[in-house]
Amino acid sequence: MTGLTTRTIADAIGTVSTTALDLTAGTFGFTEAQLYEADEAFVDVQGNPVNYRTGTTAPTSTDGHALAAGDTVTIYGQDIPALQLIRSGASDATVVVTLRKIR
Repeated sequence: MTGLTTRTIADAIGTVSTTALDLTAGTFGFTEAQLYEADEAFVDVQGNPVNYRTGTTAPTSTDGHALAAGDTVTIYGQDIPALQLIRSGASDATVVVTLRKIR
């Protein structure tokens, strides 16, 4: 697609532990307004693995979409406010999330 650019709305580094977190919780701290404004959320897993889901069911340490340390995923549109993450390894994970607007 030509002519499209992105603008960063906000970014945060969060610690993901044994309780499933959405992006308004814990050390992420995004506002609901930011989550609904974003067209995409770029998620970068650092250190330890996580599981994630974007539906109404929270992930568990053994259930969800698996992301290993070093993996990235981009979540789009209405799935952004529904995104939840939980660690799937023995130690907490660090996750970097950047919310972007496409124009």
